[in-house]
Amino acid sequence: MQLINYLKEWSFYFSIEKQLSDSFNYVYPSIINKGIISPHYINVVFSSCTQIESILKGLADNLKIDYLSSKKSRDIWKFDDHGKKVLMSCLDKKSNKVNIFDLPNRKILFLGNDSTRWMFEPWCFLIDPEINVPEWWNGYNSLKHSYANNFNRGTLDLALSCTAALGSILVFMEYLYKVENSRGPYYFPSELFMVEGIARGKIGGSEF
Repeated sequence: MQLINYLKEWSFYFSIEKQLSDSFNYVYPSIINKGIISPHYINVVFSSCTQIESILKGLADNLKIDYLSSKKSRDIWKFDDHGKKVLMSCLDKKSNKVNIFDLPNRKILFLGNDSTRWMFEPWCFLIDPEINVPEWWNGYNSLKHSYANNFNRGTLDLALSCTAALGSILVFMEYLYKVENSRGPYYFPSELFMVEGIARGKIGGSEF
C-alpha cells in the first residue's frame, strides 16, 4: 500500500524550500535573525501547514483510523487532544520496524550559515502529556484566523519550524512506504535541513 504519492509531495516540499532559500539573498540565515518578519515567511507557513493537513488526513484514511467518532472534532489535524491521540494511533498501528523511526523524538537541524545549532523538534508534543498543540501550529492558526492582528508571528523561525515539520513527516511517510513494500534505503533530500540519524540524498532512483 502506497500511503501517499511521495514523489509529488516532495516536489511541493522542494518548492517551499526554494522560497526559503530565495529569502536568504536578503536575510542572513542565522539564529540571530530568527525574529525577522516578512510576508514571504507567512506564505511559507501557509504552504507548509496546509500540506501537513492533507498528509495527516491521508495517513488516517489509509490506515483506516476512525477519526470521525469524536464529537469534539472530526479533523485529526486540529491537534486538540483527540487529534493527538489519532496521530499516535497512526504510529502505533504500524509494525515495530516502523516505530523504530520514532517520529516524536526526531531532531531536525537547520543547515544555516551559523555555528549555533538551530534545532527543531516539531513532533515532540506527541509524547508530551502537557502539550496538545505544537507552537508552530499555534503560529499558523493565529495567522490564518487573524492575519492583520498577528502579522508579527510571520517570522523566519516560524517558517523554518513549519517547513521542518513538513519535511520530517514526509520522510516518515516515505519510510512507511518503503517498509511496507520492502524497499530502501530512504533519505531526507533537503538542502536546508538534516534529520538526525537519516542520510541526506535524492528521492527516486534505482532503490525504488
